Amino acid sequence: HVDNYKFLGVIFNNKLKWTEQINQLHSKTTKNINLIKMLSHTKYGGERQTLLRIHEAVTTSIHNYSALIFTKLTKKDERKLNTIHTRSTKYAIGAFVTSPNASVHIESGITPLKHQRKIHLIKYACKVKNNSKNILNLSLQDDSKDNKYKKRREESNCQR
Repeated sequence: HVDNYKFLGVIFNNKLKWTEQINQLHSKTTKNINLIKMLSHTKYGGERQTLLRIHEAVTTSIHNYSALIFTKLTKKDERKLNTIHTRSTKYAIGAFVTSPNASVHIESGITPLKHQRKIHLIKYACKVKNNSKNILNLSLQDDSKDNKYKKRREESNCQR
């Protein structure tokens, strides 16, 4: 019996909770955030666009690698991911740590993680839908059996 299993760099839990994966992402990206913090120093720091590119390369890319599996997160895990991402973005644009997250995302032009995950999921679904050889394509097709099942279930709910 194994509680956690690491496959292609993603930690799977036997209960499909992503806390271990989030903790690994947190420790991995904290080192990268410190790099951005150092490079964004006001006296000798890099240009804003350069820092944003570094942020995209060293922080966002790590989050995006496992973004497709993060469809159901606990509020605590989602908050932890957002904190990491927003802190890195704040350092990259030179914003105060106390700046509101929404204004930081607008100022930087970077989409919040929650929306990035949805975008990745939609892109992946479109990719699967357009590839008839993909085994997941069958589950995305409109199946008349599913529609019959939904109608039958709705009728039984109405009768109760």
